[in-house]
Amino acid sequence: MSANDEILNALTRHQIFVLRYARGREERASEFISDLLMSVIERLDQPGLTSFSRQRILQQGGDLYQYMLAEQGSYRDELLEALLDFGEYEAEFNAGVIGQLGVTAAIPTPGQIYTAMNTSLINIPGSPGYSMIRMLDEFDRHTKNQIEVQIREAAVFGYTNQELAKRVGDLEPLLGRRAATVARTATNHVSNQTRTLSMQENDDVIQGYEWVATLDARTSLVCMSRDGVIYRDFDKDPKPPAHFNCRSTITMVVNPEYDVGPEGGTRPSVGADGVSPVSASTTYSKWLKTQPQSFQDKVLGPGRAKLFREGNITLDKFVDEQGRPISLDQLRGVDKQFAPMMQQQATFSADPDELTFTTPAKPLGDINPRRMEEIQLLSAAKAKSRLEAWAKNNAQDERHWGYSRFYGRTQGAKFDQLGLFDDDTLVALEACLDDMDRLCDAFNVPRLQGFVKTGGRANADMGDAIMGINPNTMGARVKGLTNGERRNRDQSKLSAWTNEGGTYWFRGRPWSARSYQDNDFDQFRSTIFHELGHHIHQMYGAKMDVKYGRRVLPPVEKLFRSGKYSAKKRKSSSEYGDTNYEEWFAENFSLYFLGRKDKADQLFIDLIEKLLEGAYG
Repeated sequence: MSANDEILNALTRHQIFVLRYARGREERASEFISDLLMSVIERLDQPGLTSFSRQRILQQGGDLYQYMLAEQGSYRDELLEALLDFGEYEAEFNAGVIGQLGVTAAIPTPGQIYTAMNTSLINIPGSPGYSMIRMLDEFDRHTKNQIEVQIREAAVFGYTNQELAKRVGDLEPLLGRRAATVARTATNHVSNQTRTLSMQENDDVIQGYEWVATLDARTSLVCMSRDGVIYRDFDKDPKPPAHFNCRSTITMVVNPEYDVGPEGGTRPSVGADGVSPVSASTTYSKWLKTQPQSFQDKVLGPGRAKLFREGNITLDKFVDEQGRPISLDQLRGVDKQFAPMMQQQATFSADPDELTFTTPAKPLGDINPRRMEEIQLLSAAKAKSRLEAWAKNNAQDERHWGYSRFYGRTQGAKFDQLGLFDDDTLVALEACLDDMDRLCDAFNVPRLQGFVKTGGRANADMGDAIMGINPNTMGARVKGLTNGERRNRDQSKLSAWTNEGGTYWFRGRPWSARSYQDNDFDQFRSTIFHELGHHIHQMYGAKMDVKYGRRVLPPVEKLFRSGKYSAKKRKSSSEYGDTNYEEWFAENFSLYFLGRKDKADQLFIDLIEKLLEGAYG
């Protein structure tokens, strides 16, 4: 076995133990959050107190802020001390690995390790880079802000301190997960920065490093694309973590003078058939090619997987130079050999498992709907079949209300009216399902349970997790879709309106947000996601034991009427968004999630990003 293979084997095994060590740091981080919230609750839940005046609760909020500041500072010192100890151990381990080459390895000093782990950037794609200190700062600020939001809401809505204490306690799952993510990411960062220092201190023996990703279905696109790549510049070239929760590591590339022995060695993998060793020279790309189509689709998504199987596209083409995933549309610009993606009909199986309901989990990573070019359309028959199975499956979610809040709606799966829609509409609706489900999961609300026909002047409507579709107006937008029409981008379709400020900023706006989409298919989707926005404000944070109506509103709709979202403060890019709170929210929701965040009201952006973090729930 060559020296490179021996080192790869040693460092791969070691990474397993590093991840186990990280789990200990995660548990301590979650424990800190639990203790912090418990201490806050104890300070709120004092005997004899029932409700707070606005002034008093805000004063108590200030006292709690100072308390949290001190507690977080104490935990940060504990974490940094533990990570420095870990870094010193890593330096000793790396020296032992290099020592196997028959040399006396130089070991970085604790001062070097401390400086590197706190100042070297964690290059998260799409950001200018985080130092570990900045990452911890942002975590501290986010934690304090989440608790402050609950305190300020209590002042606005008149909660008792017992009610406030409960709402603070409900933050534990979200903040615990965030704390664990920070601890896990920081641990991997320290491991790889220490290894880099060790390699720099021994650069006469070590000439570079190789990126080593985990061979399983959970690996990110950026880590897939870098697996097996050899880097020579210790200072400038990328290193793990490539993203939060990154599990990748780096192995040393030995100077040929010290690399003796035959090639060989293995690395672990977890594929469709379970755990199995593969050759140490196997990259993620080579390994993925040996996996079945269903596994490739799960890892890459059907669209990217199809291009990967065709053989002209390598994994590194799916991310840009900064490691950010690129769309299939952008891919055309970086690979001239790529044949334009045609409207291939995806395969669909009426698998019985589609009707086996499990409560969805909050998705990781990007939740934005796919670009038009990334969507593969089914045949009309397969689209209808999937719409029916999808509705039956989602209707099993116990979070759906047991009553009808909206006139004309009845509870349960709605698929019996699918025959009232033409083939083009059925295909277009099915193309929206996965993206809608992902957004519902992100906001922790039940997924929709079907579509029904609606008429009159409305294009669509929403209520009780059932979307009404006008087959005439909505069908007209996608007429010819199954024949390859309606998906051509045309800049002339776009509204030219921009908010230039001033007294008459609103002049010249289009009627609806769909006018900011440059093709008929996305204008159809604009209305679909507008209605999904209604579903979010209707269901977000709703309780199963509360019957909502005109007098009892769910949390977001109650928040609308707090004064913060009055007509004078709202700014809609469409005239329809001026109608009321709900239409303002739905219009901005469509813009924000369909690639037109530039047209969304900043007031809405602040609100929706708080909702994604779990506020007001």
